[in-house]
Amino acid sequence: MARLGMIFATNPKTRDMLLAFADGWERKQEKADEVANHILAQILERGLRRGDARLEAYIEKTLGRSIAAPPERPRRRTKENLDGS
Repeated sequence: MARLGMIFATNPKTRDMLLAFADGWERKQEKADEVANHILAQILERGLRRGDARLEAYIEKTLGRSIAAPPERPRRRTKENLDGS
């Protein structure tokens, strides 16, 4: 197999064709990943907007942590907010 690879790699036309094929494959894979990520993000956004508890539970189970917003911490007192502003 290594020898066959060397034969293909030494022929400029064959090498260029294989490289072009590989580039096209990578672009198709990147586009497929981009589309899948977009679809998944829309599904998650819509489910969370509706407040679907099953979706939230699934996400939390998958992530292994809560997705609820952490409670806000009290602001530190500074000279600027001590005077009521």
